[in-house]
Formats: sequence, C-alpha cells, structure tokens
Amino acid sequence: MANTGYSLGIYIGMICDLTSYVNYRPAIEAPTGEQLPGVIDIEFTDSSVVNLFKYKSGQDLTKDFDSLGLDSATLDSQQTCLRNLFLNDMVDNRNSPQC
Repeated sequence: MANTGYSLGIYIGMICDLTSYVNYRPAIEAPTGEQLPGVIDIEFTDSSVVNLFKYKSGQDLTKDFDSLGLDSATLDSQQTCLRNLFLNDMVDNRNSPQC
C-alpha cells in the first residue's frame, strides 16, 4: 500500500490516516502585513512515526511504533496526536475468526 501514495496504518486498533500530512507538509503563513517570528517548528509529528506510516502503510504498526524508543512524554504526545488528528476508524473484528 505504500506504493499507492496512501500513508495509513493500524495502531492499537485505531486506523490512522497520515496521507495528507505526509503529502502536504504543515505550513504556516503570517497575516497580511505581518511577519512570522524567527524559527518556528511546524513538525508536530515525530519523523520516525511519519516514516512508519509512509513506508509500512496498510499494516498493523503497533509493535513497530512501540519499539521506536520514544521517551514516555513523546510517546504520549504522539499517541494523542494520532487519536485526535489522524484517527479514521477502529478495527472491527466482529466477523473475524478471532472473535
């Protein structure tokens, strides 16, 4: 699925879609007549997380995500970001053999 241009995957049962974030990186623009302050960090998603969704799209990324070695504060913020900004749906196992 990574070759299709989509960047989505499953993390702890959540289907997250980072396609827009990957294809159209975040940008900011100052209001007319104003200037932006010096250096502004607009990358709110850790690059290792983005790369997981970009290069392993269509897979369950839970084990890979949890083994990235992110500190607990970063891990929490990335999980919150996935849930609040990129959550598309939840995995439905009702008709699977595991149910």
